[in-house]
Amino acid sequence: MIDKKEFVRVRIGVLIYERDSILLVHHKKDDRDYWLLPGGGLEAGESIEECAKRELIEETGYEIRLGKLIFTSETLYPGRKRHIVHMNFLASIIGGTPQTPSEERIAGHEFVALQKFGDYTFYPNIKKEIIQAARNNFEQGAQHLGLRWE
Repeated sequence: MIDKKEFVRVRIGVLIYERDSILLVHHKKDDRDYWLLPGGGLEAGESIEECAKRELIEETGYEIRLGKLIFTSETLYPGRKRHIVHMNFLASIIGGTPQTPSEERIAGHEFVALQKFGDYTFYPNIKKEIIQAARNNFEQGAQHLGLRWE
């Protein structure tokens, strides 16, 4: 078994913003209940775009066109047991049919109104930055948001 302390995981997140709402994926794992941008781990030999497209199909059923990089951040677990680099990109839906994912930890997905998004348990906690960027029509360049842990 691979020790997660031995490598850095790169997670590709996809931000789809339509009609003042953000597409989120609902996770339930053990006693935790939280939301993420759709996406997942970059696999060896896979491009960032391939990863984003694969993860969106797996988690939502949507086909996407990947856009620009908007945020990067890091999660470094307590005791430095695990390190994740998050790369979040804008994207647009170009096809597919919404579907429920087969992964048991994913409870579903939904578009969440920007005005309600701040009340959600969301990781990494970059809600404030996403809300601000959406209000500015995502016109800023890519930003590194630093280390985030909650």
